[in-house]
Amino acid sequence: MTERNVAVIPAPTTPLLGRDDEVAQVTDLLWNPDVRLVSLLGPGGIGKTRLAIEVAWELHNGTGFADGVHLVDLATVDDPELVPDTVARSIGVVDMGTGHDVERLCEAIRDRDMLLVLDNFEHVTPAAGFVAQLLAAAPRLSILVTSRTSLHIRGEHEIVVPALGSEEAVELFRARARAVKPGFELTETTKPIVESICTELDRLPLAIELAAARSKVLSPAELLARLGSRLDGGQPVLPGQPGARNSTGTRHRFRDGDAGGTDRRDEGVCRRDVPAARAAAAGARSRRDQRRRRDRHGGGEPVGRDR
Repeated sequence: MTERNVAVIPAPTTPLLGRDDEVAQVTDLLWNPDVRLVSLLGPGGIGKTRLAIEVAWELHNGTGFADGVHLVDLATVDDPELVPDTVARSIGVVDMGTGHDVERLCEAIRDRDMLLVLDNFEHVTPAAGFVAQLLAAAPRLSILVTSRTSLHIRGEHEIVVPALGSEEAVELFRARARAVKPGFELTETTKPIVESICTELDRLPLAIELAAARSKVLSPAELLARLGSRLDGGQPVLPGQPGARNSTGTRHRFRDGDAGGTDRRDEGVCRRDVPAARAAAAGARSRRDQRRRRDRHGGGEPVGRDR
């Protein structure tokens, strides 16, 4: 490994569960020099970012890119015109002059053998043309994108990130529950309940993790009961009020008096995290149904095929 081979990507704090096939698929694609743009697509909460980080580390540890792997988080970038400067600073090209000198950035990375991970690209989709410019200018550059929608540019390989399998979803719940309650175990009684919880949450990793975190104060049966009957009472939280932001960008909380017998200090957390888990799953279902209706009527392009 040379000094150039750096990894500017977050170090995972927990193992990635249930994604071995997807990691292998995306890694194999990016090892291929003829595949230079891969987009991980799916709704919020499906685990695109975590999958991209795992793939990035796999490629970095395999020394596949001499000039390293860099992740650029675009979640807080609300103006597509700011993307070039954000990318430049993330990869150490800080002298961009005045304005957004895309040509200067292209020149700076022209000879770099590098993987660029562009996370949360759905916020800046008009910047897809900039991505095409980078790829055209730097023949040894590869780009991995996470987004809710494709970039629709030439050479893009689209990978739809699926929900977890049933066994993987249960294992994720168990692992996250044990992190907050070390003695948590699945029994013949609780395992079917956890399976139902995961099904209720569409086996979305984020929703499962949020729900499992409540295992410290709620049994699986209590958690399932809340998911099945009490979340309909959730009320929106106004900006500035306490609340947990879910993957759809909204905030929810329970009505007062819906905390059951839990400790008052944990009550507010229960009210926030469980509705957020349900909202993440509901948002994913809504977006999936809309896509199906659009495809039936001939609108939009099918996702998941190479262009």
